[in-house]
Amino acid sequence: MYERIISAMQEKGIIISQKRIWIVEAICRAGNVCDVEEFWLSLRKRHPISWATTYNTLRVLHDYGILEKEVSGSKSIAYYVNDEAKD
Repeated sequence: MYERIISAMQEKGIIISQKRIWIVEAICRAGNVCDVEEFWLSLRKRHPISWATTYNTLRVLHDYGILEKEVSGSKSIAYYVNDEAKD
């Protein structure tokens, strides 16, 4: 799944920074992002990364169709890998 997401990012012209690689790796490990805040806190334990970078990267991946977004409740947002980006 990692290679397909990175390939999709390259095809769409998304800049692939080290921080974005960390985020993609974490998404692949988790399978999805059920809670952005929890995802970021977990990611931050391993890497120096801001909440804004994490959130903005998830938003960019959604905007380009790599991730799907699900909103439930007033502010709960979850992200899932689009089936086309999966292995």
